[in-house]
Amino acid sequence: PITGFLLRQKRLRRWDWQKVVADGDTLLIFSWPRGRQLETLHLSEIVEVDTLLLVAPGALVVPLGFRRGAPSNATGCGSGIAPHDAAFALRLQDGKEVVFCAETAEQRSAWLKALEDW
Repeated sequence: PITGFLLRQKRLRRWDWQKVVADGDTLLIFSWPRGRQLETLHLSEIVEVDTLLLVAPGALVVPLGFRRGAPSNATGCGSGIAPHDAAFALRLQDGKEVVFCAETAEQRSAWLKALEDW
């Protein structure tokens, strides 16, 4: 299993730290620092996993292939100004999208590999 702390995008602008555990065929998502289980995603529900390139919410220009909404410096992840390359999205069967942001592109790669191996 892989375990780590990822930022999760809530309501398009807000980012919260959450503990994520990929174990067996499920992703268990816990609040941080309380540790209350928030959600269980079954890997069979995940239709697609995409890498995301994010820019700051107030960016005047959004380059092709990027998305507005990068975490701010206050979250401890990303500069809030420079493009952020450590995000990924899980698209679920019901059309819902779950967006996470790792601290680094290398950490994101580890999560993507773990999800790919399932």
